Amino acid sequence: MNSQKIGKSFTSFVVPALIYFFCFYVYTFPLMQKFSSHFFTDRRDGLQSIWNLWWISKSLLSLHTSFWHTSFLHYPFGVDLYTHSLAPLKGLIYTGLQFVFTRIQSHNFLVMGSFVLGGLNAFCLCRYFTRSYIPSLAGGLIYAFSNAHMAHAASGHIHMISFEWNPLFLLLTFQFLETFNVRKGIAAAIVFFLISWSCQYYFFYAALCVFLIFLGFVKRTGKDFLNLLFQNRKVVTFVASLFLISVFLFIKPMLHGYSQGPLPEGLHDSRDYSMDLLSPLLPGGFSHYAAWTREIWGSWKGNYYESSLFVGFTLIFLLLYVLFNRKSFQEESLNLWLGLAGVFAIFALGPQLNLMGRAYPVPLPYAALEYFFPAFKLSGIPARMFDVTQLSLAVIGAMALRNLWRGPMKHRVFTSLLMVVLFFEYWPARFPGISMSVPESIRLLQTLPPGAMIDTVSTRHEALYYQTLHEKPMAFGYLSRVPALLESKDKVIKELAVRGEYDSLCRDYGFRYFIVPSEKAFPSLLASVVRVLFRDSKTLVLESTHPENCHSS
Repeated sequence: MNSQKIGKSFTSFVVPALIYFFCFYVYTFPLMQKFSSHFFTDRRDGLQSIWNLWWISKSLLSLHTSFWHTSFLHYPFGVDLYTHSLAPLKGLIYTGLQFVFTRIQSHNFLVMGSFVLGGLNAFCLCRYFTRSYIPSLAGGLIYAFSNAHMAHAASGHIHMISFEWNPLFLLLTFQFLETFNVRKGIAAAIVFFLISWSCQYYFFYAALCVFLIFLGFVKRTGKDFLNLLFQNRKVVTFVASLFLISVFLFIKPMLHGYSQGPLPEGLHDSRDYSMDLLSPLLPGGFSHYAAWTREIWGSWKGNYYESSLFVGFTLIFLLLYVLFNRKSFQEESLNLWLGLAGVFAIFALGPQLNLMGRAYPVPLPYAALEYFFPAFKLSGIPARMFDVTQLSLAVIGAMALRNLWRGPMKHRVFTSLLMVVLFFEYWPARFPGISMSVPESIRLLQTLPPGAMIDTVSTRHEALYYQTLHEKPMAFGYLSRVPALLESKDKVIKELAVRGEYDSLCRDYGFRYFIVPSEKAFPSLLASVVRVLFRDSKTLVLESTHPENCHSS
């Protein structure tokens, strides 16, 4: 009996996980050979994600304080990180991994793990609805290795590759509404909470999914479902309370973020980061075949990381097969999955229709979503809502493959060819891996006594990474969102730094060290204010001559 359970667990979990590990290895080749030497990310937002992980680890292990606030950025004012894309769950896992692995290995394990676990959970979701093994493996690939997920991973959006919990949440939600099993409800509520600590976007989407799935059950069974709700009202009330606790724990810090002052409406305009009508239908900028369609996707709005939403011609064929052979599918849930796919695809189009990079004055539902739920304005990227469409299509595609697989041998051969084509269709563009060199000026800072600094040489992305090395508080900082009031305060410090008023920056704001371009004029009269610690062809490192006076007021 135990051997049967072990064998079942092996085929249900270990084998799919190994398959998705193989997919990650192949799709990112030869990156896995640099697992210990290169970060699996890019040099822009990827460096912000590395800072996120470092900050959570440092705040817990060294500072013994909350990671929701940092005084290491935007010094001396500090900033709350409630509205920043912090992905704290990833940071907590990273903190644990660092006891065993290096910082590079820990980061790369998180990236790889998202795809493996995301594929495994999507496989379990598809298998629950199809009761078919091989088609469900294809469903897991469709979701986990979508162009969008690979593009977000390559661009360093670690919160957006925290998608592994989404399939598991929908699976548990369906199971609870079908059985009213309290364990399934508790598990769904726990995963809902994990999503809230992984990505704000996915949390909003998960909440919307619960509402739509509930409506779907009501429509499908009518009074029978409502009667079951009433009969199981104690269980439903208990589970609903757990969900509301997660919502409260998510919204409360968000409201605290608003209390710091007005927030800018995200870094992006939703009109510029809406899905083009052709995005799901053609290879985008992060597809291996991007060169073939460059003239088309080059006209799409936003950047190509956000607009790479190609679902594959195979999946389009499978969707059409389902739609034209609807009567051959017995699943009552099929309409619900089609509904989820359609609703989120429409939302992904944004507030107005976009085709070939041109906006048409056709009002769409996303505008109403922004109006009734202002928090969506903080995201400004409707195209990301296509993630739920991708997951829904993975389930629908697995259903189609199962029906084809059950036919005669020639159908199985055809289905096998479809899955092979699907594998190659999802081949991404070259996945980046970076090895960060450290300037001598930063190495020097690592050895210097504590003190706040201003860096006007490094890019805003590099400055975040360098702080994970020298660990000194610094002015400014590249975060997802900061209060407008803080931006105005930073502007004053920036103006003082440009004018070289180091004495004031030390005395009034507490800055001890200054990294400035070496070509910057250094009048002799400044010798009484700052001293040169380091100089090369690009960089000048200065220190206040009276560091004892460098205390922020």
